[in-house]
Amino acid sequence: MKSYEKEAFKKSFILFFIVQIIFLSLLTYKTYNDNIHHLGSEISSSLMQCYLSKKCDRYKMLHLDYTKKLQHHLYVENNQIFMIFKTNSGIKKMQFSSDEYTLSVKKIQNDILFYFVLYMIILIVISLLFALYTSTPLRKAFKLNDNFIKDILHDINTPLSALRINLTILTKQFGNNTAINRSQESIKNILSLQDNMNHYLNNSNLNKDKVNLNHLIEKKIISFSNLYNNIKFIFKNENTIYLSINKNAINRILDNIISNACKYNKTNGSVLISFKNNILKIKDTGQGIKNTTKIFDRYYKENDSGIGIGLDVVNKLCKNCNITIDVNSVLTKGSTFKLDCSEVILK
Repeated sequence: MKSYEKEAFKKSFILFFIVQIIFLSLLTYKTYNDNIHHLGSEISSSLMQCYLSKKCDRYKMLHLDYTKKLQHHLYVENNQIFMIFKTNSGIKKMQFSSDEYTLSVKKIQNDILFYFVLYMIILIVISLLFALYTSTPLRKAFKLNDNFIKDILHDINTPLSALRINLTILTKQFGNNTAINRSQESIKNILSLQDNMNHYLNNSNLNKDKVNLNHLIEKKIISFSNLYNNIKFIFKNENTIYLSINKNAINRILDNIISNACKYNKTNGSVLISFKNNILKIKDTGQGIKNTTKIFDRYYKENDSGIGIGLDVVNKLCKNCNITIDVNSVLTKGSTFKLDCSEVILK
């Protein structure tokens, strides 16, 4: 079971179980009060019968000079259980054994606790079955989606290989030129998308490498400059930064963020990349993001382009690499992605 399937199963289980346990708790509370009330009725009946028999010596009888308490009413006060009777000979207080009352209440509590635990175990089993049942269509949908992506990755390899071979031949015949370089960069972007898809399908462990962040960002700027020659790239950093991080992971993180900064930027816009106080900032002058709280959700899109897993992959990779990611955005002004590299920077 994959992580998103576990999450769906867990949420279904918790939701159903909480609702049922609330209902069970209310029912248990009502049952307990009903039993205590029934116990009081039995005690009242027993005291009344004892009083009316005139010869009952089962309960302790006390004589009172004065009381404001009502007669024929059962009182439970200060570990005393008693009933008041007013007769021609005076006021009498008949007491029920407090020890016997405590034992009876204890028995009621033990019985209710036993059945509460029993029903709770049954509810856990039912909740598990319910969660399995309700998450089955979701698992099937995710499996269908995964198979679809696998088919795309498999089928796209053949035309990609043909394109790479043809570009190699063209490079040998005509040498390097702008059109060929852009085509090569486009293929690299497609390969990067394949990496995103593969990471989406396989959440493998990430080994750490020593990565020169400056060199990596400079390569990204050269690569994206060939694709977006109308965008100005600026990299501000005074010192050489090394990170202890998986090289493929940080590559995909930067590819996705910078690619979005370019795709959704304005004409003749800019992308500013800076590193200060262990924070890597990637700022663009694009259209901005409407809902920054949802952009890391899988399949969330604010337009028709893409399939909505790029930033979901970025978010997961950041978590796996101990990088905290945050985003600020103003509509029509642009967005700023902040990557806190405090946990991975080599000092």
